[in-house]
Amino acid sequence: MAPLLLSREDLKRRGISYSPAQLYRKIKDGSFPAPVHLGKNRIAWLENEIDGWINALASAPREHKSVPPAPRPGRQVGRPRKTDRQLAQPAAEAV
Repeated sequence: MAPLLLSREDLKRRGISYSPAQLYRKIKDGSFPAPVHLGKNRIAWLENEIDGWINALASAPREHKSVPPAPRPGRQVGRPRKTDRQLAQPAAEAV
């Protein structure tokens, strides 16, 4: 039986919706199967390679990103506020 070929549209139907730039970066770094060149401007992927890639992703251990702690009450996040002492001091006069 001849291997089935998948187009970019077929990849999208399987939930692989990378942009062309992302897809080619992944192909270049080896994290996505390389396409088969069918002509000057036409490529496709072997179905069994794409299925293997999907199965490898599904069976890989997942990393759980920890949620950053919530800010403590009464503490401002970001730019520090001026203190009462800084507010009470007169601004330096321009020369």
